[in-house]
Amino acid sequence: MRLFPAIPILFLVVSCTTAPLPEHRTVVPAPIEKREAPEAPEPAPAVAVERILLRDPATGTTCSLAALAEGRPIVVDLSASWCEPCGELVSRLEAVSERFGDRVRFVMALQKGDAPERLAVRPRYPVYLIEAAPAELGVVPPPVIPTVLMFGSDGELKTELAGLYPALAYYGAVADLFPGE
Repeated sequence: MRLFPAIPILFLVVSCTTAPLPEHRTVVPAPIEKREAPEAPEPAPAVAVERILLRDPATGTTCSLAALAEGRPIVVDLSASWCEPCGELVSRLEAVSERFGDRVRFVMALQKGDAPERLAVRPRYPVYLIEAAPAELGVVPPPVIPTVLMFGSDGELKTELAGLYPALAYYGAVADLFPGE
């Protein structure tokens, strides 16, 4: 009877000594490749007026709204030839432009496909066609016609008036482009 308990111990000793030993592996890290930094994309212009491109319908030349502003505040009349209230807006903005003279630049911007010749009321300020504009400004097309965008001399959008307002509202918004005066 003494043999019986020795068999499991003997089996254990034999199985432990005959089992293959695990292989010893040394992990060598892969060499670090020297990579050049990816070429950074050209940063987008910081101010909105540099990202709005307008085309002169008479000459076909394209320029940014910043080039038209020439460092001054600029008022953009987003109108359409088929829009009746846009004609009334023109007379209100012309009255405001007379009060501010050369201190503020006024322009009308029509959507591509619209023609200045079809305007019921032709403004005294220049008319352009929109070539490109950033989506976040909602210029192409604007949600409401007429819409007036007012940019400060720093090129940033300061005021957006969607719809037709009394002339005094436009005058006040343009006056706000000159803080401290």
